[in-house]
Amino acid sequence: MIFEVLPIELRTHSLVEVVKNLLVDVFEASVVVLPYVHAPQEFENVYRRQYDGLKLLNWSSRLRTTSTSILVGVADLDAYVPGLNFIFGIADPKEGVALVFLKRLRDSNELVGTKYVSRIKKEVLHEVGHVLGLRHCSNRRCVMAFSNSIYDTDFKEFKYCYKCYDLLIRLGYRVHRTYMLEQ
Repeated sequence: MIFEVLPIELRTHSLVEVVKNLLVDVFEASVVVLPYVHAPQEFENVYRRQYDGLKLLNWSSRLRTTSTSILVGVADLDAYVPGLNFIFGIADPKEGVALVFLKRLRDSNELVGTKYVSRIKKEVLHEVGHVLGLRHCSNRRCVMAFSNSIYDTDFKEFKYCYKCYDLLIRLGYRVHRTYMLEQ
């Protein structure tokens, strides 16, 4: 499996390395870091001070360098989709693209810290899980549980429950066993 990590409005190289190392560790995958890009200004809703997540997802899908890779965009932005006030991330399994939005994962403009990094890892694994075919999970500790708030994100772990882990294995993906929740 090949992942491409795309930094969007993200100049903190250490966070890009966190995402890269996570993907290598969890999926035993090859990871390529793409060059930093700016988000198109026309995707920003100036009244909301947020970006349209669907437009960013569609735009980023065209930045993949190969049709067999999974693109993971890490955007230092706040985003929304119609019907939701905000989103932590979004994925398109058909296009092989996942985006994670960092603004609401941060505590009081914290740029790097244990809780912040943990939240990023959880959202990356969650959105990649969607790209790989997983849906939201009813196990609140599973990384595939839906996060309605940052408290939900903090409660879950950056591991897949047995059911989600088993489905990934049955779908043919390699997932390191340490990323499966203990039953």
